[in-house]
Amino acid sequence: MSLSKKERKRRKKLAEVNRELDETRAEENKQTKLYKLTEITKMVFTIYFRVLKNDPTSKVLSVILEGLAEFAHVINIDFFSDLIDVLNRILEEMDLGYREQLHCIKTIFVILSGQGEVLNIDPIRFYQHFYKNLLTVDAGKNHEDFRIILGTLDEVWLKDDEI
Repeated sequence: MSLSKKERKRRKKLAEVNRELDETRAEENKQTKLYKLTEITKMVFTIYFRVLKNDPTSKVLSVILEGLAEFAHVINIDFFSDLIDVLNRILEEMDLGYREQLHCIKTIFVILSGQGEVLNIDPIRFYQHFYKNLLTVDAGKNHEDFRIILGTLDEVWLKDDEI
């Protein structure tokens, strides 16, 4: 079946309009997804920060510290100084097990090796905590400890340009 020139032109125009409409819907969908992802991320970090400030001895501390280390690159740099202070206070004042201390130290070094490089913070006290904790770990006892230590060593030695 052959179509008239006018009908072909109309169908071509209709196909173009449909394609533009699909692109617009896809863009709106991306914006909606991005907005929702941003809101979820804000909520997760709000929970993390509340636990760190209000209940640093919580049973979920290790998980929170792992989450902060994993997603430190999306935290606003304005929060870094306060976050380092809170983590330092937790290291200094709380009676944590060596595993939580290692998570805390790793999180600090992840923050300081990323955008946190612009902060003027001397990491020597964190090195001291790290080396002190290395003496208490029995590498043959728990492979999870070894994973934490290797991750921290990676942040301390391999990603730090000052050493």
